[in-house]
Amino acid sequence: MPSDNHQLPSEIQLDYQSLPQELWIAVFEAMERPTDLLAVINVCRAFRSLGIRSLYRNLQWLTPFDFTGNKSFWNSHGGGTMNEVPTSLTIGISYASANSFGRFDPTIAVVDADGSWCVPPAPRLAENMEGHTHSPQVFFASLPLYSAISDLASSFVNLQELVFHQAFLPDTIYQTIRNFPKLESLSIQYCTMPSRGNAERNSTFDTLPITHLTLWRTRGDMERNYSHMLAISCAPNIRGMRVDWTTGSASFFASHCGHGNPPHFSFLESLELRMPPGKSWPSTAIPAHNVLLHSLKQFLASCLSLKKLTIWNHLPYFELEHGSLPQLTHYAGPITSVFPMISGRPVEHLEVFIEGKELIDNTKFFPRLGDVGPQLKSLSIMLYRWDSEVLYPITQLFPELRKLCIQYEIGYPSEYTLLSLGPQFLSRLPHLEVLHLLRPASAAFAFLLRSGDTQTTFQRQPSTPIPDSDLGPGDGPDVEVRELILPWTKTCRRLTEVQFVPNFVWKRAFDGDEWCKRSITPPDRFRDLVP
Repeated sequence: MPSDNHQLPSEIQLDYQSLPQELWIAVFEAMERPTDLLAVINVCRAFRSLGIRSLYRNLQWLTPFDFTGNKSFWNSHGGGTMNEVPTSLTIGISYASANSFGRFDPTIAVVDADGSWCVPPAPRLAENMEGHTHSPQVFFASLPLYSAISDLASSFVNLQELVFHQAFLPDTIYQTIRNFPKLESLSIQYCTMPSRGNAERNSTFDTLPITHLTLWRTRGDMERNYSHMLAISCAPNIRGMRVDWTTGSASFFASHCGHGNPPHFSFLESLELRMPPGKSWPSTAIPAHNVLLHSLKQFLASCLSLKKLTIWNHLPYFELEHGSLPQLTHYAGPITSVFPMISGRPVEHLEVFIEGKELIDNTKFFPRLGDVGPQLKSLSIMLYRWDSEVLYPITQLFPELRKLCIQYEIGYPSEYTLLSLGPQFLSRLPHLEVLHLLRPASAAFAFLLRSGDTQTTFQRQPSTPIPDSDLGPGDGPDVEVRELILPWTKTCRRLTEVQFVPNFVWKRAFDGDEWCKRSITPPDRFRDLVP
């Protein structure tokens, strides 16, 4: 007999104190936004004691006040187990050296260790400070403050990821990065490097434990300072690297190929190179042109374990040395570089970039990919203008595709194209699992990588502003979009993911499952500086 005191699920009261602490900790660690986690752990003392470690696991000190405002916490908790908590640290604080600014600038202020700040006047312009009312917009750290930042960061014994972002770096940067015994990932991106004359001249990194290195150069920074920083790339355990390819860096890598025991770069598995933009490439009559290409050949020939290679910006057609890149399975780069990079190599994943308003000649480009067609498992193409004709060669030449991504800047597939997509095209791709047909809402990360312009906003829009209503049928009401996708599953049963717009994706778990619309986590501003 059913009980008389039966309660509906909505009436059942959960005893939160009965839940195990491990469950609460897992919930806190799953929260992505630190502001949300801070609000939650401030609810009660129990939540605070369980969630405080999760809050301080990933730290971001982007301004001097981010550090000084939290200094009291570390003064009261430092020296104990809390110093073992941080595993990731992002520093965007600039050091106020003599080279940071050379003239009086009322928008710049220097912050001291106690949080106070002042605008340092140039000696000959001190009288101009009287009656000055401008508010500073950029804050640098004084020597005592930056020393305190370095000392505290060096006490994080379990730090695995360290990022320097858009900052003037001090001369002691080399010593700082040696202080982390468990450091795996080091990123120095869009920073002003210390002067080579002031920095350590004999900088060796034979004991540096990092496995992933990012060195994105700021446009306008002195070439010799950047080239000096490249010595970090000789750390023995590096497996993934992202660097700018300039005349200075090209000469550096060419001179270090084959050196060391084991040889430098022979164990490199992932590589991203940012070439000069097309208009900035030196003429073929200038020696720098040959330096860039010849050094690239030498460098890639030494990367015997490389599996993933990405080339940003322009790369003229050139032939690799025989036997280069024998293990390459992933390649992403401009259309001019595709064939020499993938010919005779076991490439299974290909991403093609189109420069400017260049159009793909379907009758010439795709047939030339015939050598890798049967083995290609994923294909991504960035078009200037949508053209449904591109679907014919793709579905005919690459029957083993698991993922297909077509991005475009102008136009979109019509409703008729989407309705006929299943029987006309997807029926030829029986293994397809992921399909993306979309116009990116922002080219911010690609633009930053290609330009090196640190002053550009992270929300750069495409060349033609696009209203929300102009994204095509895939951006319609959910019911209508679901009706567009459903017929595809009759001929492409393995399809589990479809994307039409940048911020949302349609997913299902298996054949016969219901299609659900889900939001996409935006790229991390500091870690995902790639398109």
